[in-house]
Amino acid sequence: MLLIGIFCVLLIVILITTVLLLSQRNGEESDGKLYDLNNFSCPTRLPFTISSQFGNRWGTFHAGVDIVGVELRGSNIYTIADGVVARVIFTDEYNHDGNYVVIRHDDNIYSLYRNLSEVTVSEGQDVNKSTQIARFSDDDSGAFLHVGLYIGEFAKNENAINPALLIYCINQAVKQ
Repeated sequence: MLLIGIFCVLLIVILITTVLLLSQRNGEESDGKLYDLNNFSCPTRLPFTISSQFGNRWGTFHAGVDIVGVELRGSNIYTIADGVVARVIFTDEYNHDGNYVVIRHDDNIYSLYRNLSEVTVSEGQDVNKSTQIARFSDDDSGAFLHVGLYIGEFAKNENAINPALLIYCINQAVKQ
């Protein structure tokens, strides 16, 4: 009887954890997979601050987190996991989102890095976990990086997932 009780409690804990993880995803559908925080590395050095979190913001949906820190000015930005550079977009002075890079990882996960000063990779390039892909701005406005994660088709809000769920350093910064 005791073993059945312990089994039921474990089953309930697993079920609740799965529901909480999948509820952080913006879409209605789920791929049902659980991802390990240890598979993803930090996109920049520490310390940094999260200036804007994943979710509703100013009446719109913010499909990522914004990392800021004056001490990050001019420093490197790294990919969070092995993959292939799917897109590199260079913007002009009329687009305020800055240059951006999209990496396609295993399991149909895409990571987006936006507001980049200098891009150091090209489309089709294989990258390893922690490969430098760009640099933060080195101007007086301070460093700013938007990090987004998507499962499935990139850049659709319904496919966005909270980066704090998969990237440990962002998870810890959000908790501060």
